Amino acid sequence: GGLMAFSKLMFQVININDNVPEISISSFVSEVKENSPVGTLIALIEVDDRDSGEYGQVICSAPSTLPFQLNRSFGNYYSLKTDRTLDREQVSEYNITITVSDKGIPPLSAIQNITLLISDINDNSPAFHQTSYTGYVKENIPPRTSIFSVSATDLDW
Repeated sequence: GGLMAFSKLMFQVININDNVPEISISSFVSEVKENSPVGTLIALIEVDDRDSGEYGQVICSAPSTLPFQLNRSFGNYYSLKTDRTLDREQVSEYNITITVSDKGIPPLSAIQNITLLISDINDNSPAFHQTSYTGYVKENIPPRTSIFSVSATDLDW
């Protein structure tokens, strides 16, 4: 026979931050009325990162300048809700960028853009362009002759 030797080897696998976080929109309302109450649910978002440990931990965010708030609901799910009153006459649509970043060094991130349309309600009265109008009518004009024209606008559609 031949000579043999045995040795026990231990390997330690070190995780690297090689997976980009993922965003998926589980539920989404593409249009809300401008009189929707504060706290109206716009989207339910799921985030995930296949890395382990700290590299797999993610932070999800949306711009704080918009009238929406993004909060962790449970696990890897976040809810996007209105946090102020919406006014279609001021802003008729929002482009919302959802960003998810992991805690790796350097951090990896992904973005998802969603567009939310604001639908109108009849919340504005029509308004004439002037407070009063004066016109003159010639005598003996034929019936159905246009004698005067005024215009008004309404901010609602």
